[in-house]
Amino acid sequence: MRRSPVAVVVLAVAASSCSGGGGAPASPPPAAAASAAPSAEPGAPPEIDRVTPLPKPLPEVAARVNGQPIPLRTVRVLAEQVGRQAGPGPAGEEPYVYRQALQQGIVRELLFQEAVRRKVTAADARVERAYNEARVRFKDDKAWAAVLADQGMDAQSFRTELRVQQTIQALLAQVAEEAQAQAQASDQEAMAFYESHPAVFDAGERVKASHILVRVPEGATGARKAELRKKADALLGRARAKEDFAALARESSEDPGSAKSGGELGAFGRGQMVPPFEQAAFGLKPGEVSGVVETPFGFHIIKVSERIPARKLAFAEVKERLKQDLVQQKRQQAQQSFVNSLRAKAKIEIFL
Repeated sequence: MRRSPVAVVVLAVAASSCSGGGGAPASPPPAAAASAAPSAEPGAPPEIDRVTPLPKPLPEVAARVNGQPIPLRTVRVLAEQVGRQAGPGPAGEEPYVYRQALQQGIVRELLFQEAVRRKVTAADARVERAYNEARVRFKDDKAWAAVLADQGMDAQSFRTELRVQQTIQALLAQVAEEAQAQAQASDQEAMAFYESHPAVFDAGERVKASHILVRVPEGATGARKAELRKKADALLGRARAKEDFAALARESSEDPGSAKSGGELGAFGRGQMVPPFEQAAFGLKPGEVSGVVETPFGFHIIKVSERIPARKLAFAEVKERLKQDLVQQKRQQAQQSFVNSLRAKAKIEIFL
């Protein structure tokens, strides 16, 4: 199945978590705001039915929102995205994937209808820019037309879809601006969270490390991978011969996020790196260099410069980032409440 060029707008209503990859970790917040309890307000999202089989054949209209149909083809595009995110397991099973995708489609339709009611419009220039950004990834018009046709679309209907997306984004920006005054967090709120969630602020052991990456392209042949492994082995030999590791990383590493800084990744804890990288890094003493470590990103050579013992983070260290987390949580809650209010007023008929 081709990857859809359509990036359908879905309202994010759950706190996100960051994880590093390939040796260049995202720096996580010192504390994540606690997830909100399931909402009991009118219009709250329903629990997804993952047990009842889908109807056969699937209906061409998956749902109606205030009389407006949500076509099955739209749900299929969303389901492809949901399935990729869920991966294997219960969350990746077809009934759950389709019904989760349908709920996203319902949110999308509710938001678009509200944007129309408020006379919110998308700028033509933004729509055209989004179209060109999607189109440029395909080598020619034939390839572009084929991927659109695979989704039951052509260039004009894709532009229409992008206009819907840009209109929804304009509405969400308006909603965010309206909620800005309420989405603030005080020192007192931050302290209350800090004191009531002590385990969140127990920082485990961390290591400070650098690495050199020999990137392996996705889909590389066995012969190409063997060539790249030889390159990594040669770099390892130079590192163990006491060449300056930072200079070697600046010269040879293919990690754009760290090469210029001599491969420096900063300090990171467990769970922030892909498992093979983490296991190798935490197995080293300060000053030691690993062997060649393979991850989905390629071949790494890792050097640990410091091991940082576990400790409890002081409130002063986390206060500002914690306030940012709490503000983000309030914004997400405001968005969710806005969607819930639209859902509570709507007539929604579901056929899946």
